Amino acid sequence: MKILLSCIILIAVFGQPNGLSLILPFYPFLASALTLLFLVFIFFNKVRKGEYIFTSLNIYLPTITFLVYSVLSLLYAPEPLFGLRILISMIFKLIVFTQIVIICNQENRIKQLLKQLLKTVAIMGTVFSIQGLLLILFTALFKLNPISEINDVGGLGLMDYNYNLFYYGILGFGKQYITLLSFTIPRCQAMFTEPGWFANFLELSFFSTLGYSALENKNYQSVRWMLWLQILALFSSFSTAGWLALGIGYLIYIICTNRNTKALVNKIIKTGFLLLSISALLLTIISFLPVLSEEIYKIIWLEKFATAWGTASATERMEVINLAQELFLQRPLVGWGTNQMKVISDGFGANNAFMTVLVELGLIGLVIYLIMLLAIIKTILVNYRMALINKSNSLIHLTASSSGCVAALITHSMFVDTNWAFFYWIGLSFVYINYLLLKHDSKSPDFG
Repeated sequence: MKILLSCIILIAVFGQPNGLSLILPFYPFLASALTLLFLVFIFFNKVRKGEYIFTSLNIYLPTITFLVYSVLSLLYAPEPLFGLRILISMIFKLIVFTQIVIICNQENRIKQLLKQLLKTVAIMGTVFSIQGLLLILFTALFKLNPISEINDVGGLGLMDYNYNLFYYGILGFGKQYITLLSFTIPRCQAMFTEPGWFANFLELSFFSTLGYSALENKNYQSVRWMLWLQILALFSSFSTAGWLALGIGYLIYIICTNRNTKALVNKIIKTGFLLLSISALLLTIISFLPVLSEEIYKIIWLEKFATAWGTASATERMEVINLAQELFLQRPLVGWGTNQMKVISDGFGANNAFMTVLVELGLIGLVIYLIMLLAIIKTILVNYRMALINKSNSLIHLTASSSGCVAALITHSMFVDTNWAFFYWIGLSFVYINYLLLKHDSKSPDFG
């Protein structure tokens, strides 16, 4: 089952927004077929052993209700076929989540299987980080040229996606480039179609690495290297949303792992001192290189929040949010139909999970979506309470990792609508398998 679990994770992570399908166009079909095949195998294996197939979790009812309501919304959607295509993709995310939970929910092997899950994600995060960082290094030192350029790719004939990607073979993709001194380098994105999506995946892999370390219960030097490589890759992605999401997730992690006020304050001070030291070092280096200072200011501030040469990223986001508000007010109760935002806005997305749901499914859909979030938050709180009762330092750190992970993923979904990405649902599986493990170990009543 460990091999099967790793295969499911690998197949899911290489799905969109990973760019493997741009190189291997048959990959989505192959991945879908394998996912369904694995699902049938898992079900028959459970039936053969006389075991329960489904595990009762509080996330299922609101999620299925959300998907059923989404199906009904296609009856009045402007482009129902396009909405159906994306809806099927959404259902596959739930299938992957269910597969992971079913596989890991084996009473005497939950911990070993969860460790395998986290190890697989941690290794992938580290490999992608090395891949992206090597591309930056080779581009800076050797002015590496791309093998090919990937431009427009059709989307069922309803709308076209303009990827504007440069392909560098085994070193991945480049999309957005920055200039530091005389070096022009790509923002770190590895195999993903956007630096922001790569940052979103790194949020999952970073906390999975922390969780794996907690289950190993050993302070491996290799784990530290894995974490630092992922942090460096996240920094090099220049994703402001990714930085903020990881920061909020890590704050949750610190709060959960320090059970008294004094320890919490000391940890926050130490973390703050480390960040200040790194910032001071960077500022010292920059002060001797004023050109570098100007370039970093441009990358971090001007291109995102100012309008020195055209529309900045933050301005574009506000314009799209305003557009989403206007579309919502036109159909406030039921919305325009699932996955119709880009159809009715000439290809623009709301870049915010709440606004997307409001536009597409109206107030009714938002209520269901909020119930989904409340179920997740309730599980996080229950996990923390059970971990404290258990008094195992390993389980407390594991719970802190899963809580920080989902907090980071939810935070990022407020800037890019990421909540139906595969790695969002892998992160949710981390939380719920953590719940099943704690419930089994503590022999506590069912809080689900």
